Amino acid sequence: IIYARAYTYEHQFNLLLGLAAKMSEEPFRLL
Repeated sequence: IIYARAYTYEHQFNLLLGLAAKMSEEPFRLL
């Protein structure tokens, strides 16, 4: 389970990029 909190839009965008990379590596669930 991945939990992330973004404080700025830029931070949020970077988290989404990292999340997309993780999703392509392994099965995932979106909560």
